[in-house]
Amino acid sequence: MAGKKSAPSAVVQVAFSALMAAVIFVATYFLQVPIPGTVNGYANLGDMMIFLCAVILGNPWAGFSAAIGSGIADIVYGAGWYIPATFVIKGLMGFLSAAFAKTGKTGWFFLGNLLCGALMCGGYFVFEMLVFKTGSISGLTYAINSLPMNILQACICVVGATLLFKPVSAIRGRLIKN
Repeated sequence: MAGKKSAPSAVVQVAFSALMAAVIFVATYFLQVPIPGTVNGYANLGDMMIFLCAVILGNPWAGFSAAIGSGIADIVYGAGWYIPATFVIKGLMGFLSAAFAKTGKTGWFFLGNLLCGALMCGGYFVFEMLVFKTGSISGLTYAINSLPMNILQACICVVGATLLFKPVSAIRGRLIKN
């Protein structure tokens, strides 16, 4: 079937998903800033890699890579209590970003990733408000303390990924072949 483009094999998709989970882990764990007033909370550049992973892998693979790479970073960082929230939030971010990346339009990708940033900020806010109470600090105070850094992280990652959207889209086909 000459000229017909086929989807990458499952083995290739799984291999690239594992590779992207590792890239997300590295960007999350090594490119981070601790958030004052929290228990091992941190801002990082992992979300930018989640968004770029969405461009490269598409769905559902981007969601899996995002959840696994970010969850492993929480374990290694010593913030294992975040794993349930991280797995759901980051997995949804990868899935949602891939849906918007599929349009091929930078504006839609930007909008989708803004929604992902809002999901991240809101998801962690609710999780922290419900789960954390450290000493005299209420869960609400804890969540409020981490919100500004989460917003900053979302903004930086959305802008960075949007700037890289077209170049990464252009090389996507060369990265993943059968």
